[in-house]
Amino acid sequence: MKTKLAVDLKVGETLTIGSTTIRLEKKSGQIARLVVCAEKQTAITTPNVARMSALQEPLEHNTHG
Repeated sequence: MKTKLAVDLKVGETLTIGSTTIRLEKKSGQIARLVVCAEKQTAITTPNVARMSALQEPLEHNTHG
């Protein structure tokens, strides 16, 4: 079962998830800088990495008819 929680943070505030902390360092317009401190074995995927891997996956060809 997954837990979903929406959190509003002000600059300088920290969110803790287990032993991982996420701090809102800077906010400018629609861009926010987060500082994530996690154990080495914790996988962290940034939006840029996710976009790059999505671009490298083969495209599916859908046929209609």
